[in-house]
Amino acid sequence: MPVLVVAFAMGLLAALLAALAPAWSAAHTSVLTALSGRRPPTTSAGRSLAVGLGIVGLAIGSTALGAVLRLHDPGPLSLFLLVGGAVLGTLGLGACAPWLLEHLEIPGRGLPPAPRIALRDTARARSRNGPIVTALLAVAGATVALAAYQASLNAAALARWQPSLRADQIVVAGPGFAQAGPEAARRVGAVAAATVVSAIGSDRVIWIGPGDADASQPLSTAWVAVADPDLLRALGLGSVSADLDAGRVVFLSPRPRDASRATIHLLSRSDGSEIEDVVAPARVVVTGFNADALPGALLSEAMAAHLGLTAGQSDAGPTDRFLIRLDHPVTDGDLATVGGIAARYPDTMAFASRPPDLAGGLFRLVLIGGSPPFTLTVTGIAVALGEAQSRPDERTLLAIGADPRLRPRITAARRAHRAPSRGLRRRA
Repeated sequence: MPVLVVAFAMGLLAALLAALAPAWSAAHTSVLTALSGRRPPTTSAGRSLAVGLGIVGLAIGSTALGAVLRLHDPGPLSLFLLVGGAVLGTLGLGACAPWLLEHLEIPGRGLPPAPRIALRDTARARSRNGPIVTALLAVAGATVALAAYQASLNAAALARWQPSLRADQIVVAGPGFAQAGPEAARRVGAVAAATVVSAIGSDRVIWIGPGDADASQPLSTAWVAVADPDLLRALGLGSVSADLDAGRVVFLSPRPRDASRATIHLLSRSDGSEIEDVVAPARVVVTGFNADALPGALLSEAMAAHLGLTAGQSDAGPTDRFLIRLDHPVTDGDLATVGGIAARYPDTMAFASRPPDLAGGLFRLVLIGGSPPFTLTVTGIAVALGEAQSRPDERTLLAIGADPRLRPRITAARRAHRAPSRGLRRRA
């Protein structure tokens, strides 16, 4: 909310500053000149060009500084500098607009009468048309900036997202996993399915760490599963069966880590005191997903029996679950089927690892859809003002024998001169 308030305040300030120049000019126009109906004498727009270029320079500096700060400290100051740079850039280009409009008469000298007159009127009314150009630039720039900002947020969210399962896996968790899991596996045609239960003993619990690391270090885990062939197929880790048979501890890690040995800590279930430590060789398997949904380490059935452990219900929490693996990435239909079966059992659910559902598409459509009506409205007002202001000249042309169709041609030419705003809209 504070960011929206600041952005609204900056937009209001930009609008007020854009309207300041024509209001100041009108307030300082001679009363006799205003009552005469004649255009006041024009002055060069070189001063506004110099001011505009200076403001554009400040905008570039503010934007660059905000971008540098954003890389190191993405706080409100960097955002303020970026938004301020965008506002200053729009105001600077708007200040340069009168000078550009003043020179429209030069390329129009070789044109037919209608576009030549339209260019002349646009150049003469540069003090009025400058804020109009600024408004159109602001609409186009704001549309592009907000759409790009929303798209960048979505891209950053996708870049930070890490799956918790393979794309072809579904997990059934909850009290009814043992009943719902096998039925769901049959319904969706699973190529592999297994129960994932923790390794636990009648009088002991276990946690494993790499080397001599404590429980807070990476790869250290208390969620250790006994791996049978069905579980390895469901995990897609059939290649580690030889390591398990050789007595190795297999760590499941989302990213590469070094661990050639592991320390198995056996603790008393009653008071948590340490019963014994066992050092064993280890292997790290990079899964590419985090360890929230699956065990952090695997033991063979022989190693578990040697340690006095079996595959049983864990007292540490609801970690036991049923794992289903398909021969294709999980679809919405697959997940709905498994979820429907799991819902028959209390507190039982099914989930898969899906990319985050990012919002913002409708927001960008609203922005892009709202830009054209505003642009057309502002353009229509500008054309109407130009039409009213040049009405005496058009009557003079008709009085000296000009073609009656010249007036609609001039109006069409005025609309065409504002066509660049439509190009900005399409690019947005």
